Amino acid sequence: MFSSAARPRRDRRRRPVPAGAQVSFDDLVRGITTPPRRPRRRRRGRPPLQHRNSVKRCRRPRFARTTVHHVSLRTVDTLPRLRTRAGLEVLERALTGARDHTRVTGFRVLHYALEGNHLHLIVEADDDTALSRGMKGLAIRLARGWNKAFARRGRVFADRYHARPVTSPTQMRNTLRYVLFNHVSHSIRDWQANRGQLRQRLRFFEPDRWSSGRWHPTKSGVWVIDGSPPPAGSPLSAPKTWLAREGWLRAGGPIDPAELLDRRTPRPPRARDGAPPRRGLSESGFRGAQNTGSDS
Repeated sequence: MFSSAARPRRDRRRRPVPAGAQVSFDDLVRGITTPPRRPRRRRRGRPPLQHRNSVKRCRRPRFARTTVHHVSLRTVDTLPRLRTRAGLEVLERALTGARDHTRVTGFRVLHYALEGNHLHLIVEADDDTALSRGMKGLAIRLARGWNKAFARRGRVFADRYHARPVTSPTQMRNTLRYVLFNHVSHSIRDWQANRGQLRQRLRFFEPDRWSSGRWHPTKSGVWVIDGSPPPAGSPLSAPKTWLAREGWLRAGGPIDPAELLDRRTPRPPRARDGAPPRRGLSESGFRGAQNTGSDS
């Protein structure tokens, strides 16, 4: 007779092992033929976005006073080009709706610039909650309007909005120049002319039709941004902060499109160890030598 400890275990039924399952020899002796549990997935929850310039999903900073922000929104690649008459009409209707609810939301849109696949905004918000709710309502209006205008369905924005606070007069002036003259900076690259001709052409450059610059009239045939309030029929809101109303004028005065020619050229990138970039070999084989031929 076998003792109870030496008796073979018959409390478990032997079942066939599935194909591909790894079972140890000890498990076979003890009658445990079930496959091991699958390892848990390393990443759970929301899958990472595939866009390389996606906004990090971290907690946004809080603020309790009226602050100016530079906000940008990028659309998906499947959406048609936004710089059309239909795209502009949807944007201005959405901005008009945001302007009518300014007293309730505490959210104001001061300037905008509509590009091919993204949108630039200069906004004011009384606090972080007003900024979040104002941008959420504006994004919903834009998504519904653009889907209806382009006869499509689905997602419109590639990621959530990116907001950067503006805290100084110099930064406010640079932000205005970047947003309102964004189309000018892109057009300069395609113009084949010397600096004198470019300056004369920029002096009488017309404002972008897909930006808030078209609501600022020209004076004496010259289009400049001098901080004048928007007209009554525009979808823009009047600024409330001193920085957006007149503070930026102390950092250089009104903005002229010809200022884009006076910007410094960017410095060449440096190596990781802090040393200047290495020069390539010339045709003669000497490092750093320059070609002095007349073919340049």
